[in-house]
Amino acid sequence: MRLITLIRMAGLLVTAGSAHQPHPKIPTNVKPRGTVVALEGPKTDGLLNGFGVVRYSSREIFQGHFLNGVPDGFCKLNSNEGKLKMQGNYKYGALHGNGFIKNDLGTTYEGRFKKGKMTHGQIVFKQNKTYTGRCKKFKPHGKGHMVDPNGDNYNGWFKDGRFNGQGTLTFGNGTVKSGEFKLDDLNGFGKIQYINGRNYIGELSLTPNFGPVKWQREKNV
Repeated sequence: MRLITLIRMAGLLVTAGSAHQPHPKIPTNVKPRGTVVALEGPKTDGLLNGFGVVRYSSREIFQGHFLNGVPDGFCKLNSNEGKLKMQGNYKYGALHGNGFIKNDLGTTYEGRFKKGKMTHGQIVFKQNKTYTGRCKKFKPHGKGHMVDPNGDNYNGWFKDGRFNGQGTLTFGNGTVKSGEFKLDDLNGFGKIQYINGRNYIGELSLTPNFGPVKWQREKNV
């Protein structure tokens, strides 16, 4: 019977070379492709202990410090082109503390993680729109600040990537909207300050016939 090398990753015991391999716990959209083809590094009872390297059939490489087969300490993931896809501190198999990740859309996140989940940091989208604040799954979620290359910026509350709650939206041309937001625009009591000096204060609605012009949100961010 051939010897099967074992590694425990993200709490699961897996075998090198099997058809389906679980991966270290990495946020969605940055997991390695393919299956594990090689495990390199010191082992105890077949489990990686110390600095180890996991090679995938996709030629991506996960490397860092392992404890009893589980990523624990500083680790990183490189793409098949050698470009950095993820790096950060692991604890019990999950990112915990400071880290950096880049997904397949080119969006990057750098900031804090807790048990594998993004909490607070900076997201830079492929179109160079930047966000700093509370995050969830590559999306603004909670209080933060969004800056668009066209000069627009929003400071306030977000929900699942959209303006939601109290906030202030300042356009590049100087127009300012402030108040209660929903689905990226004022909805409820708010104020609009126009560059010609005119102001509007009162209840605003998302209804097309009554609401202010909607600031178009960038797609696929």
